[in-house]
Amino acid sequence: MYDRILVPVDGSECGRAAARYGFAFAAATGATVDIVHVVDTTVPTIGGRMTDPERQDHGEAIVESAAEHSQAFDCPVETHVREGAPRSEIVASADELGADLIVMGRQGTHNLRERLLGGVTEHVVRHADQPVLVVPLGTDVTAASISKLLVPTDGSEAATAAVGPATELAAAFDAEIAVFTAVDVQAAGGSFSAGGVSEEFIERLKSEGGETAETFADAIRDGQPGLSVETIVRRGSAHEEIASCATEIDADLIVMASHGRTGLKRHLLGSVADRVLRVAETPVLIATRPKA
Repeated sequence: MYDRILVPVDGSECGRAAARYGFAFAAATGATVDIVHVVDTTVPTIGGRMTDPERQDHGEAIVESAAEHSQAFDCPVETHVREGAPRSEIVASADELGADLIVMGRQGTHNLRERLLGGVTEHVVRHADQPVLVVPLGTDVTAASISKLLVPTDGSEAATAAVGPATELAAAFDAEIAVFTAVDVQAAGGSFSAGGVSEEFIERLKSEGGETAETFADAIRDGQPGLSVETIVRRGSAHEEIASCATEIDADLIVMASHGRTGLKRHLLGSVADRVLRVAETPVLIATRPKA
């Protein structure tokens, strides 16, 4: 499933929390972890900042400290210190080291409801060719035990990118899968929703949502017969319902897709995935579409 997992570290608590999750995940899947720290050479060494040699030494200390903490999880690790812009060097490192997965943290707060992904994490999620697992700060990690996955779908072709990873993870961890579809009546109704919509319209949307979820669930069952797969359909804003449902059913991981690529080979994350990453209290794995 995963042979090499890239874990970027910067010495912050957000980075340390994500690293712990990455180590636990690697131990559970038999993967090797590449611990990477990027010495940010885009920041000038003036006005009391560390000199270049001091920053290099500091980077070495950060990866060595992370490696020491990995020993509690019994997973093989390799350490790397690179120089450059962290956001681009992490993406390049994932390619060069043959990573199958990148594990990063989510940090900070933004207004009263959403969190900041952080500029580096957001860039990596949007630009990496590998799936990225985003770990909210505060996630309790003693071991990677996944018993339930929440897998959202909107019926689009892009959403099917989550089928493979969700199926493999469920099989590896003997986990249950809950396929989720949100029915956003207001969005579907458009300008007509201002005056209210009929119950018939709402019921039709619910029925279509159920069909969407069942079709997606069947694709998972076909790929791995014997998995426990249920479907959940809820009415409301997609990102809010996904996040709240994950909490309510005690999902250990949300697995969802980005929305493909532009002509410039940049991921179009999609508004729902982007918002879920910011509001969910559950780790989120953003799957990438297989290369043609």
